[in-house]
Amino acid sequence: MDMNQTDRERIAQRVKDQRTAKYGTKSGAYQAAGLNAATWDRIESGQSVREDRLVAALKTLWPDSGGNWRKVPGALSIGEGPVFSGQYSDPGYINNVENWVSELQDRIEALEAEVYGKAGSGRAEERLSDLRVAANEGGQTEQNRRARQAEADAAGEENQDPGDEM
Repeated sequence: MDMNQTDRERIAQRVKDQRTAKYGTKSGAYQAAGLNAATWDRIESGQSVREDRLVAALKTLWPDSGGNWRKVPGALSIGEGPVFSGQYSDPGYINNVENWVSELQDRIEALEAEVYGKAGSGRAEERLSDLRVAANEGGQTEQNRRARQAEADAAGEENQDPGDEM
């Protein structure tokens, strides 16, 4: 499990909120998950626990997550600043975009499961396809824009009337 302290704290808050909404008491939640009170307290306080224990808690609160903490709504957040750095022309940039889109797809599917009560409604796949097309067109559009600008600049120099200068 590759969680850092910030991830554990974010999951802890989500677990508290979901536990309160779904079970009310801690005892109802930890018993449903097959855990003991001490383990549940560690999860809700953002402390590290064995992976199988966290998976049991997450499956209890978010069955569609499969126990994957990244699929818990609100577990991941986009921080301030760019999601990934670089420019379209950088090597590996498209891979970074595709990885980010894949992460977004997971988040969308988790949200759809929570909102619509079922996974795989297809909306996430449609959006992913749209994002991939937009990412590809975005780079081409930028390249085309630069080429058109260069042509316009060159044409402007050729067509400039000497009387226009002041």
